[in-house]
Amino acid sequence: MMAAHVLALILALADPAPAAGLAVQQRGAGAEAPPKREIYAKIVDELYDVSPYTGVGAGSWGFQPDRTYPHSHLQDFMVENILNYTKQPKFWLEAGSFIGNSAILTAKVMKKRGFDSSSVVCVDPWTGDVNMWAWNKGRTGPNHFNYLEMDKMGEPRIYETFLSNVHSEGQQDVIVPIRATSLVAMRLVARLHKEKRLPQLPDVIYLDSAHEKDETLMELRDARNILQPGGILFGDDWMWEAVRGDVTTFAQSLKLQRLPASTLERFGAPGWQVTQPADGLLVVGKSGQKPESDHFATWYIPK
Repeated sequence: MMAAHVLALILALADPAPAAGLAVQQRGAGAEAPPKREIYAKIVDELYDVSPYTGVGAGSWGFQPDRTYPHSHLQDFMVENILNYTKQPKFWLEAGSFIGNSAILTAKVMKKRGFDSSSVVCVDPWTGDVNMWAWNKGRTGPNHFNYLEMDKMGEPRIYETFLSNVHSEGQQDVIVPIRATSLVAMRLVARLHKEKRLPQLPDVIYLDSAHEKDETLMELRDARNILQPGGILFGDDWMWEAVRGDVTTFAQSLKLQRLPASTLERFGAPGWQVTQPADGLLVVGKSGQKPESDHFATWYIPK
């Protein structure tokens, strides 16, 4: 465990005081109620000696925010619908956070709704995937973006960019990173919960990491195992054949019941359509477009 004064600072960040400034006090055993964002505080307390945002934004930090990546497929209404379905989730786990666009969007929607007990745990090794490395030399990928955020010394700086982006958007009190692969992190979460070092398992799991055939299938199995009953497992990139194939195979293996129209309606929005390509598997995409060719098509498997 970390020193009491360090833990107190982290708890203050996770549960900002209503008055100006941060009220940092030592927490005696049982002396105070748990922090509002308890998952955030527990993750930092159990995994870090200091806050992962220590020094971010200071003059010596040296890494600038980069919000020039043109989009996140995750939409505000998708986050809103999931928050409604799961009834103010305390634990939102995101696997595959890249430079933070979707996590920042999620945190902002949570704050807009007044969900001050919700935490976003971002899981990513921040080392780049197959495409990012293949596109790096000459910036040959979509939009010629520097996907590795590679510096002049040839060092990928995706993680530092993620921290800078989260900090610059003021969401460091909601979003906490775990720098590990999705499988390592999900098994870590399961272990922390089993050892009573984490009060609960995730209410929501957003998968946006593996895009290679069979990788997504492995993630889906581990994610489903740690998802709370009544939770949502979802992800984007339905148009990717490898993702679509693995998600469909997984959903069919669960032998789920077909969801009624009333459930489909809970995930829709004007201008968007909800389909059920397999029992218990929903896909939300733009109206009038085939989901398999829609960049924004997102899949959901309620538990």
